[in-house]
Amino acid sequence: MKELQKLLTALVVDDQEIVRKGVCALLESTNRVHVVGEAENGKVALACIEALHPDIVLLDMKMPEMDGFETLRSLRAKDPDTRVLILSMFAEEAYVLEARALGANGYILKDAGVNTLALGIESIMAGEEFFPQIKIHLDHTIPPVDSASIEKMKMVWSKLTDRERQIVMLVSEGLMNKEIADKLGISVRTVEVHVYNFMKKLELRNRTELIRFTLDHRFICSLNKKTQD
Repeated sequence: MKELQKLLTALVVDDQEIVRKGVCALLESTNRVHVVGEAENGKVALACIEALHPDIVLLDMKMPEMDGFETLRSLRAKDPDTRVLILSMFAEEAYVLEARALGANGYILKDAGVNTLALGIESIMAGEEFFPQIKIHLDHTIPPVDSASIEKMKMVWSKLTDRERQIVMLVSEGLMNKEIADKLGISVRTVEVHVYNFMKKLELRNRTELIRFTLDHRFICSLNKKTQD
């Protein structure tokens, strides 16, 4: 008698319930994965991982309280083995490279089909990386943020006005100039001027470098907050 194939266990992490339920349904429909838990943010996810020990975590990037990047950092600090597949709406190279540098095993977009999702899980569980549809050079690595880099970023961050800092952080969340303008109640042209000014101050050449800078600065802010707590 043929031995039954053991189901993989998965944890689905996304702040939107309708997305979580949809992903869970897709996973169960493969007859290869059993969803053992759901989480709406990184803090809940870390507790679930410790309690449930899933084989794979499907992780959203943009979430309240603790986003995907912070969750990855915290997870990899104590658990290098649990497989992590990022499900994101952000296709920018900086996000993909940052996730990979932090220990993600794969990264797919939320509009990917069920076949891509299933293939991603199979590849990751086989010990391979899975970064389809993303036009990046996977041999390109991002150096860790060392103490000298942290001090430099603190210095250049101090050069920005409050409005420039606000816009920088909105860029890091993946918002485009029109969306930032609508959110802040200012014109697109005003946003463009601020973006030009702070990129010049920060000596950044393009939006990818800007996103990378903001991701590092968010990390520094989280470190400073933990130190103060």
